[in-house]
Amino acid sequence: MATAAWTRKEGKSKSGGLNRKGIASYRRENPGSKLSMAVTTKPSKLKKGSKSAKRRKSFCARMGGVKGPMKDEKGRPTRKALALRKWNCDDGCKVKMNKKSMKYKKGGSVKDSCYHKAKAKYSVFPSAYASGYIAKCRKRGGNIK
Repeated sequence: MATAAWTRKEGKSKSGGLNRKGIASYRRENPGSKLSMAVTTKPSKLKKGSKSAKRRKSFCARMGGVKGPMKDEKGRPTRKALALRKWNCDDGCKVKMNKKSMKYKKGGSVKDSCYHKAKAKYSVFPSAYASGYIAKCRKRGGNIK
């Protein structure tokens, strides 16, 4: 028997993500799944705080943090890059922090004050508790006790 469509080419959209056939296939294989189509509406057209805007923002935050290249060795965009483009994630969903609280590593990733506070506070790092603490700290602009 062939594998599910969502894992093969016919279940994937050329512009990134899954097409309708891929989503239907995924739902059949994973009963109870709430997987739905991408939010392709421009962020400026979405009502602030709406369900779609929240889904888009959440996806951009998660997918933007995924490790991996944006282009393959031939210079073509990867599936990650295509998905981010489809969801309009190029508008800067990243957390804005002041320059004083950021430390730059040779690899280019940013370790802000919230990251270091969480690392010092929790013995198990990374963990769900530490991630929650970092998110709360960044939401407050780095001011947390």
